[in-house]
Amino acid sequence: MIALLALLLQSGHDFQPVDPSWRLLENLLERRSDSFVVVTPGDLRRRDCWREKRYSQDGQERKILRYDPQGRLRMEADLQEGEKFTRMLRDDGSLASMQHARNHRLVEAFSVSRDGRTVHYVQDGIGELIVEGEEGTWNHLQLLPEITIEKAYRGDQLGRISIWIGADHYVRTQDGEEHSLHASGEHWMVRGSTVDLQIMDSEIVDGKVRRREIEPNPDVRVGRGKRVRSQEILRREWAAVWPKRRAAFMGRVEEALNLAGLDLSHLNLDP
Repeated sequence: MIALLALLLQSGHDFQPVDPSWRLLENLLERRSDSFVVVTPGDLRRRDCWREKRYSQDGQERKILRYDPQGRLRMEADLQEGEKFTRMLRDDGSLASMQHARNHRLVEAFSVSRDGRTVHYVQDGIGELIVEGEEGTWNHLQLLPEITIEKAYRGDQLGRISIWIGADHYVRTQDGEEHSLHASGEHWMVRGSTVDLQIMDSEIVDGKVRRREIEPNPDVRVGRGKRVRSQEILRREWAAVWPKRRAAFMGRVEEALNLAGLDLSHLNLDP
């Protein structure tokens, strides 16, 4: 294990210093669970906010630095021509993980436990990674040949499971489910017996919003600005279609897991 960690460290990216000519954009961040949300400058006096510095050159991002409320560097990323190299640091400055993504897909990575005894790694886009958060939160990321699975924990408690097959995405938490289908632009949101559907027919390219072509949705209707009664009818129709969407995706999940020698019990879909 020590030899493997040494090899991974030696093959790591050499992070570059900031070029003074790069354009700087600073953001104030609020940490919510295991994600960050940009907050307004009016919150500058808050002491629990993180700070992020994003550097760009000729409109292309080159570097991202993220600092915790105590001013300690916790994340550094270098970006260049579709490549992104990221290192995550703990509050004591020790290295928690290194990641290399190409065209938004993780290709090489490793994580090492605080005591240095446990190493997870990804090679050629296949493997496992542990991503540490704050206040006892951590994510277990598993990349298999046809499927990616991420489980989010607080301590030993599983709080969220996310599944990707290609560009399609499914999320389950204690509060409900969400499911996005890229080709048809469908984004399903399920809370209890309430089923909502949005058609995502726009995308952001080079900082601009534009319409994108999506496949027709013959078995679902959507309405914009409909009366309350009409919305109730649509939701009943969506509620009838949703089980089919979920079953179809889970069929794809089962096939992908079987190819990896696993089955649906591996997911533990009850966080």
